Amino acid sequence: MLREKIYCDRKELDDFLLLLPSATLNKSIYETLLAVREPDPKHDRPHRLNVPALQIFNEAYYQCTKLHIDKHPEEDIYTNYFVDARENLGSTIAAEVVFSIIFVLLKSMTNRTVKSENFAQIIREKLSSKSPYFGPFVPITEQYHSMGASFPLQFIPSPIDVKAPDKLSWAQITHNFNPEHIAEAVLLANNEEGQHAILDAIEAQFRQSHPFNENGTLDTAFATLRAAIVTRFPKGSRCFKKEDCLAINHSLIAQNKELEDAYAQLSQKYRDTLTENHYLKKNQFTITALLQIAREQGINDIYQVLRVFASGIDDLPERVKAEQEIAASAPEIPVPYTSEIYLNPHRGFKLNIERVINNLWRLGFFINKVGENATQVQVFDAFGRLLNNDMSNFAGSLSEGRSRANADCRSELAIFHAMLEMQKEINGLSS
Repeated sequence: MLREKIYCDRKELDDFLLLLPSATLNKSIYETLLAVREPDPKHDRPHRLNVPALQIFNEAYYQCTKLHIDKHPEEDIYTNYFVDARENLGSTIAAEVVFSIIFVLLKSMTNRTVKSENFAQIIREKLSSKSPYFGPFVPITEQYHSMGASFPLQFIPSPIDVKAPDKLSWAQITHNFNPEHIAEAVLLANNEEGQHAILDAIEAQFRQSHPFNENGTLDTAFATLRAAIVTRFPKGSRCFKKEDCLAINHSLIAQNKELEDAYAQLSQKYRDTLTENHYLKKNQFTITALLQIAREQGINDIYQVLRVFASGIDDLPERVKAEQEIAASAPEIPVPYTSEIYLNPHRGFKLNIERVINNLWRLGFFINKVGENATQVQVFDAFGRLLNNDMSNFAGSLSEGRSRANADCRSELAIFHAMLEMQKEINGLSS
């Protein structure tokens, strides 16, 4: 499948972090991506992730678009998806990060389907016990799920516009002038004139980058394709057969361009407003803060909150008034609790306390403020803050500890035997 037929790469990271309807979610993903980028041997991440964040996001959205086109993506998720991402990025680590992000996107989207849920579950099964990069992304889904928030993600094919084919990089699009990809690229236009223009542009760029080419293979391919174009569009023909030409939908491109232009204008207007008004510049609310306000006020429609926040973008006094109203109704932020207890750094203590916490959670010892069972992520996050220790990778630690355990689980059960003996000693009972 030619990537450019279904997906048009965003050119700037801000296209994901500012302009998309899922920008709030993407910001959370981006923060986690930055956190796992650097090496962290104690969490089994010894190497730095050198693939740019923009490339990571584009790859995740591209694979999601493939998923929504594919009728049965679960048939070969490894070859058709994971290996494809690994080859596109040149890194297994980057592919694991991409699929961790895909998991978050699929679990956080408003219109989840059986297909997307199954795909997300397969990712969890494949990565939760094998990849040290998967665990840090899971709390994002837990956070928004607990707030009742979801995002209107739509992975609709957004192909490239080929109205000016000479301005596109055909070496990249055709994977360094691969004949099969050239044949697919030609079909991006839906008429004879357009297909000839694409082929002319490809051939011109090929000649320019290969001035001393003596291989006639591509010469033959170009001639064959030109003949195929003429055959596909006989004289007098006003249309083309669907089965002969998998052309892109130009109206979709036009609509997509309109949407991108509108987002660009809105973004620029927003930046201009901030530059001109010092009050607004000093009193900006982050999306995270607005989500907190929405949760406290019991508003489930995040777009209702965002509309208030963005209202009056052309009328500065109204914008200031709207922000003041939001600020007035916002609850006071409590002073965060600071624990003076630290986990003993002795080897093995952290894994053992995680085993104990995990057992207590499974036994139902912990509930949240509304009386429901607390999630595993919430429990480990709370104990991590209490003990001034990062426990976000608890799933990976427990899994790794289980894989190293003895056949009779003696090493896993040692802490519980030690606790039993200590309780006997406290009660004055002989062992």
